[in-house]
Amino acid sequence: MLASYGSAYPAFWQIPMTLLAGTGAAVGIALINSIGNLSGWLGPRLRDVTGKTSAGLYVLAGIEVLAALLILSFVPRRSVAGEPTRSD
Repeated sequence: MLASYGSAYPAFWQIPMTLLAGTGAAVGIALINSIGNLSGWLGPRLRDVTGKTSAGLYVLAGIEVLAALLILSFVPRRSVAGEPTRSD
């Protein structure tokens, strides 16, 4: 495992617990684990269907980009160095 990829785990697992509380945080973590397990099943199936390993990697890259966009859209913005936050 690459050090850069593995270093994101601690920050990533704090997101559900920061945004959700109690049972909601547990459900968020369970959903993340479910999607991860589904990808472990889907990746080899894509390789069998297409005959190429790159198909699964393209899907993985697309899901990671989608996840990054979702995280950026749902994480609340904080003011920086005393600047007032914008309310839309």
